[in-house]
Formats: sequence, C-alpha cells, structure tokens
Amino acid sequence: MPSQPQVYRWIEEREDFREGYSRARLLAGDALFDAIGDIREQVRTGKLDASAARVIIDALKWQAARLSPRKYGDRTQLDATAAESLVDTLEKIASEIYGK
Repeated sequence: MPSQPQVYRWIEEREDFREGYSRARLLAGDALFDAIGDIREQVRTGKLDASAARVIIDALKWQAARLSPRKYGDRTQLDATAAESLVDTLEKIASEIYGK
C-alpha cells in the first residue's frame, strides 16, 4: 500500500492516476449515498434507533456531497435577471463617467 504522500505525488504527476483517482472518489460518493438505504432498513427492523440513524445519514449525505458535489451537493441558482440588471447598471454608470 503506498503512503499518503506518495498517492498525492502520483495525483500531481500522473494524469492516468489522477483520472482514476477522481473516478474512484465519485464512486465513493455513490457508495456512501447507497449506504443510506441500509441505515433505513436497520431503523425499519428496529436494529438502529431513529435518532442515531438521522445523525449517521446526515454524515453520509455530507460526505457524499463533498465527494460527488454535482450529484449530491446542494444546488444554488443564480438569478440571471438580477445579474443582467447589475451588468446593465454598471455599463450605464461607466458610460456616464467615461462618456462611452
């Protein structure tokens, strides 16, 4: 098993390793998210307390979101009209200042 510093060197130096590592991290996010089903089943069968399960599930969701943010991360939306309005306002101010 390579040491952690060695793995980081390989990520930095070897594109093939970097790509494989990236895919593995995404798959790890999927595995964590899939584990939530197992926790749910343990609660259903009475093997795990619901409060404990909630803490575990929150942690799994957090980790999955960090490993696979596009798939499991929180989504934020940009209000395009507000952004366009800001650009228009800045252009207007610039034209008043610089006469362009």
